Amino acid sequence: MKNNLRFITAVVLSIFFHSCGGQGDPFVGNWIVCNRPEYTCVISKKENTYNLHSNNGIPDLVLEKKGEDVLLAIAGDLRGTVRYDKITNHLFLIEVINKEEKRIELCRSSDNNKQENLPKSRHNNSQENDHDAAHWDSVIKSQPSSRAYSARASLFRKDRKYAEAIDYYTKAIQLNAIDHESYNNRANIYMDMNKFDSALPDYKQALVIMPNYYVAFDNLGALYARRNMFDSALYYFNRALEQKPDYKVTYSNRALTYMALRKYDEAIKDWQTALEYEPGAPDIINTIGLCYRMKGQYQVALKYISQAIQISPEGPFFLNRSYTYTGLNNIENARKDAQTAKQKGVQVDPTYAATLGIQ
Repeated sequence: MKNNLRFITAVVLSIFFHSCGGQGDPFVGNWIVCNRPEYTCVISKKENTYNLHSNNGIPDLVLEKKGEDVLLAIAGDLRGTVRYDKITNHLFLIEVINKEEKRIELCRSSDNNKQENLPKSRHNNSQENDHDAAHWDSVIKSQPSSRAYSARASLFRKDRKYAEAIDYYTKAIQLNAIDHESYNNRANIYMDMNKFDSALPDYKQALVIMPNYYVAFDNLGALYARRNMFDSALYYFNRALEQKPDYKVTYSNRALTYMALRKYDEAIKDWQTALEYEPGAPDIINTIGLCYRMKGQYQVALKYISQAIQISPEGPFFLNRSYTYTGLNNIENARKDAQTAKQKGVQVDPTYAATLGIQ
């Protein structure tokens, strides 16, 4: 659960902080078009040039850096720039045609967990990682079964070999048409690939087979949240908790959805429940503080964020507390925490840093 909570905190910080955490080149990585997640691209760097390669919808480009946050297209079908926005941690492909500016906004894809900004689909892990790939290959060769194909598929997914994973889950289903877990897990592969329309019928088929299958309800909630269909997401998260009231993952996912809707009271309630399942988890405690900060209740926020820092003095927590101190007009402490966050590798928004007198 701890790793899931770290993912959750990264999610929340990427939504609500005014700067992004982490180090490295902000352009490099896996991206999707924010409002069309089926359109994906990868930006890589070699020596002094960047290459943007797309599956569809975005022109392939060769670019070179023209400033800290700007790439200039020097080859390809588009003559324009790629700009990195530090506040949203998004990229903007900008092309000027007849004095009119056309923009494509890119978000980090779900391949990069620290940048993903909504709940995540999950496998049912009962069959996963009992043995290595060679074991399951041997079992499939000598005595093929639905379980063997499913277990091998999960290892393909772990290695991001999505086509092979889909193929093996399909074979598992062919051998056992009521294998609800394989339907669920194949849907998760489609989610990894941002193929939401392919994932949806598999999740629903899992529920046809097993109507009280809370994992599929939770994953359907995650699917709709990632499509910004938050009412539907909440419906399925609620259904998951009806089936299994102690399914702690869903409380975290529903809290994230409430935060996306800026329903902070409901989010706080769910985070508090999640905290009951993992007492003292600093990521959750910090996120509760973040909710109170967004509500303007800075003193309460300060208490929670300071508690998180006492447990685990991580850079993003200091930045969260810095913004809280700013809300309390305590500029000296805001400056100290922002400096600490910066020392710990968190990128502090230049405009915010300038207001605090930080170089």
